[in-house]
Amino acid sequence: MSDDYTLTPADLDWGRTQTHSPVMRAASNPNPAILCALLKHGKALDLLPQNAQRARKPSEDLGLSPSPWQDMDSSSLHFDSPLLAAIRADLAENVAILLQYGADPNGLDLQMFSIYSAQFLRFRKATSRITRAEALKDVHESQTSPLTPLELESRSKTRSLF
Repeated sequence: MSDDYTLTPADLDWGRTQTHSPVMRAASNPNPAILCALLKHGKALDLLPQNAQRARKPSEDLGLSPSPWQDMDSSSLHFDSPLLAAIRADLAENVAILLQYGADPNGLDLQMFSIYSAQFLRFRKATSRITRAEALKDVHESQTSPLTPLELESRSKTRSLF
C-alpha cells in the first residue's frame, strides 16, 4: 500500500445525496490507498489543538472516521459502518486498515441501537433522534397496554411495522 496518495476533492465529498461518507465509499473501493489517506487526514484533524475539547471529533463530522455511521436525514434510520462495507466488498486489506485505525469489530455502538429501538416505543413523542432512555422518560403508559382507538384507526389505514 502506497502512503503517497493525494486526496482529491471528490475523495472528501459526501456527494449530492450525502448518503455515504467518504470513508464509507473508500471502504468498499479496491484501492486501499484512498481509505488509508482519508483515515490519516481525519486523524490529523482530530489532533489539532483547537479540536481537543470538542465532544464530537471533526473526523466524525466530516465522514473521515472508522466509526459506525448513521444516515441522519433518512426516515429509515439506516445504520452502517466502514468495516461492514469493507467486509461486504470482500476487501481484506481495507478491513485490516480500518481495524488499525480503531474500527470496532463488535459492530455498531449501543447508542445507535438505543436510538433505533426508541422508534418502536408506543406513546413516545414524535421525535426521531432520541435514545430509548430519553423516550421512556416521557412515556407514562405501559408498552403492553391494549391499543388505543387512535392506534387502531391509524393501523387500519396502513400496514403496521410491528
